[in-house]
Amino acid sequence: MQALEFETNVENGTIFLPKNLGMLNNKHVKVVLMTFDTNPSFNKKGFSAPTLKTKNFTFSRDEANER
Repeated sequence: MQALEFETNVENGTIFLPKNLGMLNNKHVKVVLMTFDTNPSFNKKGFSAPTLKTKNFTFSRDEANER
């Protein structure tokens, strides 16, 4: 299997190959699509650091190193 990478536009559901890849005509290929979405749907707020209440929690250095 050979991996080739190129960028192209999809026009009316058709992906056009660059002319330098004409040797792929009438060949069986596997296509992997990756889009470049300018409006990602994930949460833009990001992550917040977790907080732990350790006021009454005690342990020795040896106990901490065991974990």
